[in-house]
Formats: sequence, structure tokens, C-alpha cells
Amino acid sequence: MIHRRDEVHRLLADIIREGIDAKEFRDGIDPDIAAMLVLGALNWFYQGYRPKGRLSIKEITDMTIEIVCHGVCREAPRVAQ
Repeated sequence: MIHRRDEVHRLLADIIREGIDAKEFRDGIDPDIAAMLVLGALNWFYQGYRPKGRLSIKEITDMTIEIVCHGVCREAPRVAQ
């Protein structure tokens, strides 16, 4: 099970790394940390999901994609340092 988890993490980190190299994602993002954050959020998502909740699964999916992508896409505003 740990092997599979590590493989998923590696694959996502590679996708993020490729996105940075292709200038689709912002520079300065550590692919391993970004992958850990995305997977951590998704792995805990089931805790708050309610099938009969106020948002449909489509709305939640769209919102999740929007939040994740604006956290890594080049056009996203930088956090003040």
C-alpha cells in the first residue's frame, strides 16, 4: 500500500514538474510539496462530503479544480512575501 501511495505521489509530482517546465505552472513551486498538499486535501475530502449536501459532486469537482489550478497556474497572483 505504501508503494502505491508513493507511486501516486511521484506521478503527480512529475506532472507538476512538467507543468513548471512547460511554463503552464508558476516557477518556484516545489513539485513534491505541491503534490503532497493536493493529495492530502483530496485524501481527507471524504470527511466533509455529503451526497445530499448543498453542492453537487459536479460543483465540488469544478471548485476543487479551480482552487488547485489557481494555486499553481502562472497567472495566479503571488502571495505577498
